[in-house]
Amino acid sequence: MSPGKRRFSGLGEVMRRVAALELTHLPQEVDSCCMIYLPHVGYLLAFPPSPELDASLSPAGYSLPGLHFMFKTADMVFYKSDTCYELDRELGDIHVEIANHETRIMLRLMDALLHHAHAFLALVDRALMLDW
Repeated sequence: MSPGKRRFSGLGEVMRRVAALELTHLPQEVDSCCMIYLPHVGYLLAFPPSPELDASLSPAGYSLPGLHFMFKTADMVFYKSDTCYELDRELGDIHVEIANHETRIMLRLMDALLHHAHAFLALVDRALMLDW
C-alpha cells in the first residue's frame, strides 16, 4: 500500500476526532457535526443548519464566528474552520495525490509497453503461425 493510501485509510478516525473537538467550539445550538473531505476543496466542517439560519438568507447570513461559510445543501451547511485549513496544509489533497501517483505509474507502464511493442507483436505473430 502506498504511503498516500495508508494516510487516506486512517483519515476517517482523524476526522471523527477533529469533528468532536470542533463541536466544543461551535455555538450551543449545533448538536452535532462532522468533518468531511472533498477532493479539490479539502476538509470541511458540516452540520445541519440551526433554525436561526433561515434557508432564505444570503451566504452572509450563515456567518458564524471563527468559521468561513463555504456552501449549503438542503440539509447541511459547510464551513472551513482554522482546523480545516490546517488539515489542508498538513495532509493536503490526499485523494488527488493518490490519483496523480496512480496515473504516473500507469503512464510509465504504458511507456514501457510501447517501448517493447515490437517484441509483443513478434510474439503474437509467432503464436498465430503456430495456430495455423
